[in-house]
Amino acid sequence: MKSRDHRIVRYADDILILCGSESAAANALKVATDYLDGTLN
Repeated sequence: MKSRDHRIVRYADDILILCGSESAAANALKVATDYLDGTLN
């Protein structure tokens, strides 16, 4: 995420990924979901 210039904010048990566009946010959501599903399952 950082290599794509997204800002990541962690607070308690939340993670915010700040993106520059809606398409970048949709892609970041997919990448994060795939990573967490693969790691936690």
